[in-house]
Amino acid sequence: MRLFFGLEDLARVRIVATLGPLAETMLALELLGRPVRRALFDPWRRQSRRRLTPDGVELARALAPAGRVSFDLFSLLGRKESLEEGLDRLAATPHRLLRAELEAVGTQHLCRWPLRDLLDHDDRQRRRAMEHTLAACHDATVRPYWPRIRARVESEAVAMARSYAGEGLEGLLVGRWPGVTWCPLVLEVSNPQCRMSCDVHLQGRGLTIVPAFFCTDPFLAAAADGSAVFLPVPTPPTMPTAAALWRPSGTGPVHELAALLGGTRAAVLAAAAPGRTTGEIARHLDISPASASQHTAVLREAGLLTSRREANTVLHTLTPTGRALLDRGLGQGAPG
Repeated sequence: MRLFFGLEDLARVRIVATLGPLAETMLALELLGRPVRRALFDPWRRQSRRRLTPDGVELARALAPAGRVSFDLFSLLGRKESLEEGLDRLAATPHRLLRAELEAVGTQHLCRWPLRDLLDHDDRQRRRAMEHTLAACHDATVRPYWPRIRARVESEAVAMARSYAGEGLEGLLVGRWPGVTWCPLVLEVSNPQCRMSCDVHLQGRGLTIVPAFFCTDPFLAAAADGSAVFLPVPTPPTMPTAAALWRPSGTGPVHELAALLGGTRAAVLAAAAPGRTTGEIARHLDISPASASQHTAVLREAGLLTSRREANTVLHTLTPTGRALLDRGLGQGAPG
């Protein structure tokens, strides 16, 4: 797929931290059935398969059949920060769009799970079953690791934003991901899972680049209403960090960081990693703004955060010491 930029599009390139937990769940279901990156993901595959319900297994086979294109959940939903927001958006998706995606997967696979009725008419019971099973798949494949996955993609988004600020779009894209090439004003993305070859003219929509943890190859996706174009790019763990990532919650370095700082304060430190205001940290962690302000003050006094006032808000970012402490707590190793 070739993406054609105009000057206005170059000014509208954005880098955001995550696709959201439901989109990552769909990518996880695809990865579950593909024997790639075994050393990195096989421990996760074993743990996830043990947790999947029989309905979850059948849904994964129906929506992400091995060797075929998968259900394009991301284009239907766009970026949704929470699982609940994603499920609400799926429930509100027009039937014609849902049917088009099911047909693209291939009707011969849908008999493995009761989705065939959705091809013919908008069956609310089948929709609810699909939403419930997707939530169960999220619980099995993504939720146990989500805080660490979120920290990983947020850290990568910060690094990408710095690269873009210093080297421009060409410096960010060239040589970073296989299959992505840049010739001034034309971005080409080659993906073996892509359904078609086509040229896309952005026409002022810009491009949103998103690190995606369970993504194996970069791909282009457009919102169902055509208002935005996304480039999700792979952000897998490294070999030294994979073992710590799949460790059960409450053990190892993450637990030790919480024991050192306190559970909420450690969460505030992680929430501040991509740069957030006090209100954003409070909403991200579902705590009061007063509590967020108190914890950031303690972390700032300890030299782990810096705070800068911007208009009526205070933006918090990590100091090098805070970054090193967080990276060690997440099993990512100290920065160079």
